[in-house]
Amino acid sequence: MTPQKFAQKIERMAFEIYEDNYDDASIIISGINTKGYFMARQLADRLKAISPLKVALCNVRIDPANPISGPVTVDLPYDINGKSVIVVDDVANTGRTLMYALKPFLKFTPKKINLAVLVDREHKHYPVFCDYVGLSLSTTFHEHVEVKISDDQFEYVALI
Repeated sequence: MTPQKFAQKIERMAFEIYEDNYDDASIIISGINTKGYFMARQLADRLKAISPLKVALCNVRIDPANPISGPVTVDLPYDINGKSVIVVDDVANTGRTLMYALKPFLKFTPKKINLAVLVDREHKHYPVFCDYVGLSLSTTFHEHVEVKISDDQFEYVALI
């Protein structure tokens, strides 16, 4: 995936998010770790450009290799009760990271929680469904999807 294709995917996902939340005054977009937060910022910027939605950003920090070993923290911008929340990550593989990343939001009563990913590998071991997907890939368990972001710029997505 090139930077141009990435921009197209972000644009399409932003329109889908707006279509599903057009009746809300504001939404919260929360990115998981560095790459998810990068994606969340890109989506927030596009949403601000195409809609009147007030968009708040926050970051979920989790150890994706071992999510139960440490705390899952989130810097919530304000009360999320009754608000729509979009949790964003770069790649969804088994669904484990996404599942554990939802934990801090379950202490509240949001209106709804949706998941957005750039690449969905469709190897779910957890009951996780991604609502907004840039690209769905049917891969083998031995293949790896690499998302390269450097200097706060998207470079590529590659199947290795």
